[in-house]
Amino acid sequence: MSPAEAAPAEAILIAIPCHDDGTYLLEAAESALGQSAPARVVIVDDGSTDDRTLGVLEQLSRDPSIVLLRQENRGLPAARNAAIAEQPGNYIVCLDADDRLDPLHCERLREVLEGNPPLGFAYPSVKMFGESSRRWHIPAFNGLALLADNIVPYCGMFRRSVWESAHGYAEELSDGYEDWDFWLSALEHGWIGAYVPDVCFSYRRRPGSLISRANTKRPELKQKLRRRHPSLYSASWVRSRALGHPGEVPAALAVITRELLRSTVPGR
Repeated sequence: MSPAEAAPAEAILIAIPCHDDGTYLLEAAESALGQSAPARVVIVDDGSTDDRTLGVLEQLSRDPSIVLLRQENRGLPAARNAAIAEQPGNYIVCLDADDRLDPLHCERLREVLEGNPPLGFAYPSVKMFGESSRRWHIPAFNGLALLADNIVPYCGMFRRSVWESAHGYAEELSDGYEDWDFWLSALEHGWIGAYVPDVCFSYRRRPGSLISRANTKRPELKQKLRRRHPSLYSASWVRSRALGHPGEVPAALAVITRELLRSTVPGR
């Protein structure tokens, strides 16, 4: 019986895309294997060519606890989709190859989802390491605020049905903001999220990361998001959301103000 056939339908799936990230991949894989809740760990080699990375992948391929998939280089969203499409599991966590999950990450987030069937996803507080060691301020879920900025970290756990309704990650956004787009798609299909204040995810700050490159193209990428989700960015949806969720308005205004300062004040 293959690892995929042995996995129960309710299993947790941790998807780790890797493209020449051999410097960090072992740390990520070990953090995924070290979860207090059993999880299926799937690494997708997204066309790596670096010798060090290929060596690490070969080492990990011998671990029976890991499923290794290989594909031509198609980008981060496509690699995530490949893992989710090919492996079972109703609760899904994506982990970039340079980040780490704390041992309770999956257990805590699954508890929240299992106890709240209407929730589509849950996400934790985040601590940074590497170039920065500060805690990342994560707000409660707010549909209005999500239009202005990505307030949901990519490491949140989501139900497979959320991924299906969103039609997976947008593979055309391989240059960044694919996670923001994914949460917008979930919102568009009526899903809601929940913030879990436990700090159970470690995000590596380093030069040359995908998000740092994406942020240099932020205006262009935000326009792509608007074009992909015209109904969410319409005046009628915003008005309806504000009337139906008035508690979201003050926090959303704070996020919008911060985003305006970010786009107009150098260094913000």
